[in-house]
Amino acid sequence: MHPTTPFTYYRLPHKGKLRQACLDNDQWLAEHVVVTKNFYAKRRDYEQLKPWEKFRWRAEMVAKSTRTAVLTGFAAAAVWGISTLNDQRYNKIELSLPGGRKPPSQQQWDESVQYHYTYLGEKEHGIFNNVRVVSLGRLLVDITLTHGELEGFAFLEAILNNEHLVDAGYTKEYFYSYISKRKAQWGSKKVLKIIGHALYGIESVHESKARWLILHEPKLKHHEVIAQARISTKNQSGWETTKELDLLLFGWLGVEIDGETKYYNNPAQVLRKEREQETTIQNLGYHMLRIKPKDITVQLIPAIQTILNQNPQRISPGKHTKRDLNEPIYG
Repeated sequence: MHPTTPFTYYRLPHKGKLRQACLDNDQWLAEHVVVTKNFYAKRRDYEQLKPWEKFRWRAEMVAKSTRTAVLTGFAAAAVWGISTLNDQRYNKIELSLPGGRKPPSQQQWDESVQYHYTYLGEKEHGIFNNVRVVSLGRLLVDITLTHGELEGFAFLEAILNNEHLVDAGYTKEYFYSYISKRKAQWGSKKVLKIIGHALYGIESVHESKARWLILHEPKLKHHEVIAQARISTKNQSGWETTKELDLLLFGWLGVEIDGETKYYNNPAQVLRKEREQETTIQNLGYHMLRIKPKDITVQLIPAIQTILNQNPQRISPGKHTKRDLNEPIYG
């Protein structure tokens, strides 16, 4: 959930003197930015938003500019407040019409809006934060079919990592139940596969992506992949601490995805503690691989294969524990 729109916006009528007066006023146009055809935002406020915030508010304005259309795809995920991978940086606002009605002419919208011509059942959409959006079950199907299984997988694990959504009933059982009611409709097998692989408590869509690529790499498919394996270590003061590895392969190769968020505050201190802990883990007999999100697609699998080839006889130190992430970890 999120607060009220953090900028001042105006909804101009489709036509009439007021609309024309605003559009003919150079100063008014300079002080405002077009969000949709009928919605304009204060430029000084809108331009301070982060790209993902602009996308979310643009999605809301598009939804409010229609009579019955329902948000789906990444736009709906943004309104729900759920992270997505969106590797292709897709920024179109996707819409569906209830009841399988034919979409309007594309000429009514610019290229930033995309209608899906598909059946949308009565129970597959509703109101969230005063915006018409598809249900999370339907949204998982739409993202998977439109943007691919990896995107659907990362989206589902983002839901399962959200304590409020899980507490509200959006568990793996909810998604299994939703798919069973689709009665083998197109895409159901793909989504069932995604649900089967999904885990609770995965903190980043990039971690989801890395695990998905490893699980679907033919040369690695027979090896166990442990998410959030725990290793107990002692810091320089002698206090015992627990480190959770993003991924653990072969029982000895730890993979850490270096997201940028944790380095925003006091990065030097965070980095120093991280490296100290990593050295301690390596001294226990583990090998560490760090990789940035932007490098996962191209570098992750080759790096793992190189390390594996260099350590053909290496065995696990056996000093880690495995968490059960197939069941909700909240509550």
